[in-house]
Amino acid sequence: MLEKAFQQLKNPRTVLITGGTRGIGKATVLAFSSAGYRVAFCYKNSDKLASEIVLNCQSEGQFVCGFKCDISDFTQTKRLYQQIKTVFGNVDTLICNAGISQKKPFLDEYPASFSYLFSQNFDSVANCILAFAPDMISQHNAGRIINLSSVLGNKGCSCESMYSASKGAIESLTKSLALEFAPHNITVNAVAPGFIDTDMNNNLSEEERLEFINRTILKRAGTVEEVANTLLFLASESAGYITGQVININGGL
Repeated sequence: MLEKAFQQLKNPRTVLITGGTRGIGKATVLAFSSAGYRVAFCYKNSDKLASEIVLNCQSEGQFVCGFKCDISDFTQTKRLYQQIKTVFGNVDTLICNAGISQKKPFLDEYPASFSYLFSQNFDSVANCILAFAPDMISQHNAGRIINLSSVLGNKGCSCESMYSASKGAIESLTKSLALEFAPHNITVNAVAPGFIDTDMNNNLSEEERLEFINRTILKRAGTVEEVANTLLFLASESAGYITGQVININGGL
């Protein structure tokens, strides 16, 4: 059934979405699969959530597969590349969404803690690009790389200095690779969400939530679907003249 559905698509493209079992990642899996993409997603721990997503999408005739992998480890990322290549062939679109948050005063940080945060937020992005970009270059087929940053990557935030720094590093990498990959017909962009209703923000008090929301012009939190739809646009042919940009989705900060 899946192969028949795939064959009916006109020039189907393949996307890899990292961190695809919850929040923005899950919404992105659903948006791309509904739009006719063949979707590979990876996750670190959530076997049950991954299985539910795959079963639900496949029941709709969508070509979706989940792969368990710690992409902060380059050896595991290379193994992921081989697994996806076996199932899907080459990946046209890479969306680097996986990451963690960390809130603590800078003077309470330890090298091991911010090293771990950078490995999850920045190394995971670099590892995936190292693994999957060579095939995009050889294809010369309008490849798309989209990295998830954060509004804090540009603005910074008290008690989230290392998280902000990791996202700032992603934005710098994005702009540099846009220059480097442009001759190969690959666009590289980042999306920087503001306050979005996700599990990552569940630890906030109601007072903290209202503080974030009241900073916005729209006076509300964003939705994961709004972020996913922006990613879908950036991956499309219509966004072919957009590269090296950080697209803010923040309700007007």
